[in-house]
Order: sequence, then structure tokens, then C-alpha cells
Amino acid sequence: MKERDAAMRAAQEAGKKLMGAWKQQKETAATKEGGSLQLVMDKLCEEGILGLLKKEFPDYNTLSEECGLEEKGSDCTWIVDPLDGTHNYFFSIPMFGVAIALQEGEAITLGVIHLPYFDQTLWAEKGKGAFLNDRPIRVSDTDDLSKAMMLYDSAFYRKRHEMLDYFTMLMNSVFGTRILGSASIEFAMVARGKADFFVGHSTLPWDIAAGALIVEEAGGKVTDFQGHPWSPQSKNFVASNGKLHPKIMQIIGNYFK
Repeated sequence: MKERDAAMRAAQEAGKKLMGAWKQQKETAATKEGGSLQLVMDKLCEEGILGLLKKEFPDYNTLSEECGLEEKGSDCTWIVDPLDGTHNYFFSIPMFGVAIALQEGEAITLGVIHLPYFDQTLWAEKGKGAFLNDRPIRVSDTDDLSKAMMLYDSAFYRKRHEMLDYFTMLMNSVFGTRILGSASIEFAMVARGKADFFVGHSTLPWDIAAGALIVEEAGGKVTDFQGHPWSPQSKNFVASNGKLHPKIMQIIGNYFK
């Protein structure tokens, strides 16, 4: 698939730039509206990714975190997060990634996540399984919530009270919880069976598009908090190994009663 090759190449080239500037970011940070950080590397990597994708597929739309939507009238849209985990990167925490997805019509058909520090690339094409580099990956077999490892959204500044409510309800039911600060890392952990589920709030398209497809193609399940199928426009989500999904949704559902 030409799109997969181009997305992987674009993500990996952005990863090289990120690693090359690893020690320099504290001098180049700015604060965006809402309090999150924006780095020079956010924009540089996005420019590189979009430049490569537009050269290969000039008629495709693009939707990216820094540049927004560029509409070309195509049924195909690239969805790009050039640096997922900006705050981790800024503080020299190696939990960050590059995420690229392709949407065709209403469906996400390709997802690529590159984790530069670990030199790992996860990818999935709809209906064809999920892979770490060239090795198939699979979600965990955990079916007991009390033995599960939960990953949780770090952006408490967005919806502090609501997020804390959900967090408390779920935390009391699982074995352990981690907050890693990068959806790319967290989706990758679930898809590889290293964690059992991941809960996200206040979602934007580039947060979910690549990772959700990879989890599904690895045998997992992704829905919003009401149990509806996910989409890039979903405002919240649960990405799980599938076996735990009904139990997680039952706990979350109690919040709406």
C-alpha cells in the first residue's frame, strides 16, 4: 500500500528530527491557549510530514494539530499528530510519538504510530491486522478487571472534576493505573497487550485516529463512553482488549444514572 509506506516514512523521518533535537527543547517552548505547550519541533515535524504526504498524494485533504484542516475536496484525509506527548518531550521524558492516520470516507483505513525513543513503528490497515515493525501484535487476554492495568488520560486541566470522578470509579476496580502522557504510547501499550485498557477524555481527531484502528486490528475494542463505535470526532473513548469492555462500560455507565 503506497499510503502505508509514505506514512511510515514520514513518521520515521519526523522521529529522527525529534531525537536529533532531544536536548534543546526547553529553550523553544511557547504556551498555547488553554495552557498546553507548543514547541518549535511540533511545527517543524508537521511541516516535514505534510510536505512528504502532499508530494506523494497532492489531492488528499490534510488535518493536523498545528495547521488544522486543508480541504482539497477529496474523500481521503490524512490526520496527523506530529508530536504526541509534547509535555513529556519538553521535560525529557521519552514517552512521546508521531501519529498518522488515513481516513477514506467515514472510515479510518490506515494507522501508523512511531515511537522515536524506542525506535518502534506500529501500524495497521483496516481488516489486515496490526503490527510492530513486521511482527503481528495482539491485545491481552485479561478478563478479570481486578487484575487489569489501566492507562488514563493525563489532561486533567481540561475537565478536572469529571475526569477525577471517572478515574476514581475505575481505579477502585483495577489492579493498577498508569498515566503516561501520550496517547500514542498508551494505544501502543494496549495493542501490544502490555496494558489492558486506556481511557481518554476531550479527544481530538489526531489523538485517536491512528491508535484506535491499531488497537482494533490487534483484536481490541474501542467505543465512546456511551458504547457507540468510535470515530475521529469522538469526544471520549475507552480502548480495551475487548474482554474487559463490558465491565468497564458498566462502571462508566453508572456515572450517567
